[in-house]
Amino acid sequence: MIFEATPMEPLVEELVAALDEQIELLKLRRALLEGLCQAMLRRDEGTVEKLLDRIEQAQPLQAAADGSLMALREALAKALRCDARQLKLSMLWQRLGAAQRQRLESRRGEVLAQAEAFRRQHLTATVVLTECARVNRLLLESLFPPSQAVVTYGTRGTEEWRAPSGLMDEEM
Repeated sequence: MIFEATPMEPLVEELVAALDEQIELLKLRRALLEGLCQAMLRRDEGTVEKLLDRIEQAQPLQAAADGSLMALREALAKALRCDARQLKLSMLWQRLGAAQRQRLESRRGEVLAQAEAFRRQHLTATVVLTECARVNRLLLESLFPPSQAVVTYGTRGTEEWRAPSGLMDEEM
């Protein structure tokens, strides 16, 4: 079967560029998470705040990149005469030459590698945050007797916290 390759070439070039953008965004987000973990461990509140702001600023960039990738997927699906939800890389491979296929495959591999590195860094950040919360809870339990309440901040805002029992016995 012979397919017309010319209309696909610009779309494939856009796909390569979009995958390159995804790779760079994954690298950026992983570096920000890594910096956040290091700043938390150093107890550098100023750097933590700056990094949280940068993470927040990166979210619209990721949303825009994801949106352009979805639009490109729809354009590729239209060119291949199929539904965008059913579009697979294997369908695209059939229409590409060896050089374009190799470029896309290398980008795909790099996206997968960066996504895995980001996943590992996210897991590390989760462990660091959990351990920080545990240490803080232990400190609070050792400093405040069970009868006094302390205001803490949780996912739902401020919460009143009471230690289950003090580490020191008040009776002698």
